[in-house]
Amino acid sequence: MENDHKRKWEDLAQDPDMEEKYIYTDGDIGFRESGKRDYERLIKNDKVIQDHLGPFEDRTIMEIGCGTGRMTEFMARDFAGVYALDVSRKMVEEGKKRLSGLAETPWDYENIEWIETDGAHLPAAVKVDLIFSYIVLQHCPLEIIRSIIQDARKSLAPGGIMKIQVRGREIRQDKWYSGKYFTPSEITLLMDACGFQVEKIWHDPEEGRYLWIWVI
Repeated sequence: MENDHKRKWEDLAQDPDMEEKYIYTDGDIGFRESGKRDYERLIKNDKVIQDHLGPFEDRTIMEIGCGTGRMTEFMARDFAGVYALDVSRKMVEEGKKRLSGLAETPWDYENIEWIETDGAHLPAAVKVDLIFSYIVLQHCPLEIIRSIIQDARKSLAPGGIMKIQVRGREIRQDKWYSGKYFTPSEITLLMDACGFQVEKIWHDPEEGRYLWIWVI
C-alpha cells in the first residue's frame, strides 16, 4: 500500500501542470499569494498555536506534504527551522528549485530541510515544536494516516503541538484524490489511541471536507 501510494504521487508529479492540478491554489490570487494567505490564517494567526508556542523565531516546524513549497516559503520567514516533507521526489526537487530562484541573498531559505519520504513515515531523528498538514492526509488511506500519526507522537518535542486536516466528508474511493473519511469522534479516537491529547477539533461548515484537529 505504501509503495502504491508513493508511485501514484510520483506519477502525478510528472504532469507539466502538476501545480495547477494537484497542489491547491486559489485561482483568484495565484500560487504564492494563496500560500502566504493560508500560512497566515492557518498557522501564524492561529490562537491555539500561538498560545502553545509563543513567538516562532526559536521554534521548528514540520510540514507533512509540502508539495513545491507553496506555504513552506512563508514558514521559513518566521520559524528557526523548517522540515519540508513530501512523498514525491519531483515535488521536493521543484520546491528547492523554486525557492532558490526567489532567494535574494545566499542564505535565504537555508533554514529549510527538504525531505523525500515514503509517504507513510516521518523522519525518525527529527524533533519539532509544530507538526502541520493541510490538504494532504485527505488523500491517504487509513493505514497510512495511522502510521503518520504514530510517528508524529515521537517527532513532537515536549510542549509542542500538531495541527492537521483530514477528510471530513465521504467521497468515492476510485479517484486520485480519494482517501479516508473521518467523523470528529473517529479522528479523536485515533488520536487518543496514538497517545495524543485533543485540544480542539473543528469541522469547517463552509467546506465540509475539511476536518481540523489540534493535539498535544
